[in-house]
Amino acid sequence: MVTQKTIATLLGISQPTVGAVLGKHSNRSKIGVSPELRQRILDKAQELGYRPNLFAQAMTGARTRVIGVIFYPDSVGSTSPQETQLCAGIERAGYRAITVRGIRGKNADEGAVYVRDLVDQMLDLRVDGVMIAFGSSYVPTSELMRLMKAGVPVVTVNGELHPGIAHVAVDVEAGMELLVEHLLSFGYRRLLLSDSPPFSTSEHLKSFRYSDLRRAAFIKALERRKAEVVQLGFVDQDKPALPAALRQRKRPVGIIAANRVPAIGQGEFEAGAKLIESLVRHRIPADAILFRNDTALQGALRATQELGVRVPEQYGMTGHDGVIWGQYGSHPFTTIRMPYREIAEKALQLLLAQIENGIDTESCSIRVPGYLIAGATTRQTASEPPHT
Repeated sequence: MVTQKTIATLLGISQPTVGAVLGKHSNRSKIGVSPELRQRILDKAQELGYRPNLFAQAMTGARTRVIGVIFYPDSVGSTSPQETQLCAGIERAGYRAITVRGIRGKNADEGAVYVRDLVDQMLDLRVDGVMIAFGSSYVPTSELMRLMKAGVPVVTVNGELHPGIAHVAVDVEAGMELLVEHLLSFGYRRLLLSDSPPFSTSEHLKSFRYSDLRRAAFIKALERRKAEVVQLGFVDQDKPALPAALRQRKRPVGIIAANRVPAIGQGEFEAGAKLIESLVRHRIPADAILFRNDTALQGALRATQELGVRVPEQYGMTGHDGVIWGQYGSHPFTTIRMPYREIAEKALQLLLAQIENGIDTESCSIRVPGYLIAGATTRQTASEPPHT
């Protein structure tokens, strides 16, 4: 096992000097270490694979300099840009990241037990703080407060906003404004929002706040432009009644429609495909569709190939994720790129502030705007853009 004494011997310096850089009390050390020597110590520690004895530090009550990340991936075993950026930011700040995976879609009883076990892991590891990444909708507020009461600061990233818990998320409203403006400026008139119905009525598995924000922002963006907004409800079963507003061509119209397929995790792809099938079957006169995310958009594109529907000639389509694979292929996506690094940096700043200065009982919510990527799933239409 590589120790601080090992590093000191190899560099020909004293062990207290190494401890001033790598030790559990390094932030309070009185020993002066030049920037050059500090870098030599850090380089040697990295070269040798030095790791502090976390459990020894925990027994003495010292900080472990470990941050736990409870991450909810879209699929089992996947590593996403969100997780990569969060962990990289933690490492850059001089902490270690320990990631445990949550599981989406558990029922209320199983989910409560599973989350309680995850929180127990964080407490057992004596982590200095916890991030709930992209899955706080699955974590009861009571479990988050259990961490806080134990003196472990918590920050949630996207997902549900919990009272009293610091929160960082993408600015859904700003992203929707960009998408609506882009589509209207290209001459699209019938903008259909692919909505997501609540997937559970239990207290544990609440519907994503993201969907509510997205729907409200869509309505607000269109009403600001004097456009009418109609709600068709579920379109994957009975043919919905089509309001007269959908047939006129002078003013833009917003359409809100959903399938009964729960659009979560692996279901996103199927939900996108089924929505396109429903629109074609019922001849709903939409000319642009705003999907919940890029996975649903990918499923829709697959369905258009089977149905002989041309994109973007018959339907313009947008996503909301900016996943890297969406920028390749015959139809690079028009989407909102998620500012993963900025979100990770803001979340880490909030968490470190609590770790260094004590837990703040006042919750803080920060929203980080994404940015538009105009791809080949939309194009300028023959229609004149509406007056705004």
